[in-house]
Amino acid sequence: MTITTDHEAIITSEARDVAKSAGVEIVQESSGGCCGVGPQPLATFGQVSSFDSGPQRPLTMSHYDGSSPLIAAIAAPIRALMPIDAHVHIGRARWMSEDVAADSVLDLMKDSGVAKSCVFPFADREMDASEAVWEATRGRRDLIPFALCNPLEPGSASKLRAFLLQGFRGIKMHPTAHGYPLDQYDIVDPIFELAREFSVPIVCHCFSDTPFNTAGQFKDLAGRFPQVDLIALHGGFMWHTAGLAEAARTLPNLFLETSTVYPNLLRKHIADVGVEHFIFGSDTPFNSSAAELGKLQLSVESIDDLKELVSGNLSRILAKRG
Repeated sequence: MTITTDHEAIITSEARDVAKSAGVEIVQESSGGCCGVGPQPLATFGQVSSFDSGPQRPLTMSHYDGSSPLIAAIAAPIRALMPIDAHVHIGRARWMSEDVAADSVLDLMKDSGVAKSCVFPFADREMDASEAVWEATRGRRDLIPFALCNPLEPGSASKLRAFLLQGFRGIKMHPTAHGYPLDQYDIVDPIFELAREFSVPIVCHCFSDTPFNTAGQFKDLAGRFPQVDLIALHGGFMWHTAGLAEAARTLPNLFLETSTVYPNLLRKHIADVGVEHFIFGSDTPFNSSAAELGKLQLSVESIDDLKELVSGNLSRILAKRG
C-alpha cells in the first residue's frame, strides 16, 4: 500500500520505518498546493473563484480502503444508529481528474456504516450542475439531493425555485467560493425566503478562511430567518466555532456541522450548549466519513447523544419537507 503526502509534510525516518514495517510506503509529491490545488484566489463579487491550472493531484475514491479493519471497527458500533452525512460532494470539481460517482459514495457509505447522505455539486460549478445530482439520486432514499445555489448567478432564485419544485431537499451555499458576504441581504434574502417557503435547510460553508462567512453573519441570518434551519459546514473551523456555539444557544435553527472540528472542541461545546445544535458531516471526498464517525464517538458522553449527533437532529430537519 502506498500513501502519498504533500511535499511540505515532515516525515521522519522513524515514521517511515514504522510505516514500512506495516507494509506501507510513504511517497511525497512535488509542489502542487494544498489538496493538490494551487493557490485559490479570493473571488471578486459576481465571480466564481477558480483553482490555478498547475499540476493537479488526482483525487480518487480508492484513497479510502473500505476493507480496512480500522474502518470496520469504527462502523460496527455506529451502524445501528443509521447515520446521515450532511456533507457529501458528487460529480467533478474543475480541477479534478475524475468524477466522484454516486456508486463510489454508496460503497464508502456501506463500509463506514452511513445510512444516508446529503449530496450536492462541488462549489466551483454553476447551479446547473445540480441536474446531475438529481439524476444520480433519482428514486433513491439513501442519497438526498441538495441544490447548489450561487445568488450572484443570473436567475439564481428562479433556478433554485425550479430545483425545489423538482424535489430537492435542501440548499448548498458557499460564500467564499462564489464571492459574496453571507449578510448581503439583497442577494441572500431571496434564497432564504425560498428555503422558508419549501421548508428545506440551508447548508453553508463556514470555515474561518474569509470574512464572507463568519459566526456573526450566521447568527444574523439565523435570527433574520428563524423558520430556516441553517447548518454551518465545518462548524466554523476553528476560529468561528466558539462564536457559532454561543449564537446557537439562543437560536434553535442554527446548527454546527462537525467536519474538521477537533473532538475536544466538539466535546466542550456540546456539553455547553447541547448536542441538539450539532450535526454529523464528513466533507466527502476530501475527508473520510469513517474518520469523522470515529471522532464523534470521542465527542459525546452517551449513546443517546451520539444518536442525536449522527442522525436524530438532521432527520428531524429533513422531515419538515416531508
